[in-house]
Amino acid sequence: MVSALLLAAFIGASFGKGRSPVSSGGGSYLETRSQIIDAHLRQPPGDYILVMGDSHAESWLASTGCDLPVVNAGLAGATAESYSRFFANLSLPRPPRAIILMIGTNDALGRRIGDPDKAVASYQHRVEALLKRAAEKTKSVTVTAIPPLDPERAVGFSHEIALRFSASLETICSKQGCQFVHPFPEGAALFDGVHLINYASSYARIWDVVCPAIGR
Repeated sequence: MVSALLLAAFIGASFGKGRSPVSSGGGSYLETRSQIIDAHLRQPPGDYILVMGDSHAESWLASTGCDLPVVNAGLAGATAESYSRFFANLSLPRPPRAIILMIGTNDALGRRIGDPDKAVASYQHRVEALLKRAAEKTKSVTVTAIPPLDPERAVGFSHEIALRFSASLETICSKQGCQFVHPFPEGAALFDGVHLINYASSYARIWDVVCPAIGR
């Protein structure tokens, strides 16, 4: 279960913009979302695939993959650091057969960057720590590139830093043994400059990487 301190840290976070608490018995968005994730984690009777990350993960409505149930543990507004804290407190009834991670868009917010080189180094350090925790839970970890940003419409985000983050993810996976995939087709349609219009179509290539990996 997620601690009260961690819940407070997430309230109002959604891609760096304030969001109103989701009402469910007076709970916050994170509290409500955490309850849903906990409930979904208890349902698979056997092996399952865990999807982790920010709203690019939460927005992916995949119910199955590789003939296994998919549990979505995405959190809108999460950064590599905040999701690492969340994952450290997430109770898994059983280890997932595979983990798919999508994280980094919120780290690319201009107000979080400061010095670009330091921002990339800090992001890499935080993702390495998160992937180390993930590797302790499963033998197969797949990391996606950061979805494309529209430089003209993604106000407040750094398109250049997002690309550097994706390059860092590929480097990290080459060192840590996770699979890296860039599933997004050229010119993938975005409805707000940040979020994909069709996640199912854009993410279809992920299974081409995940399924052979867990079949070994």
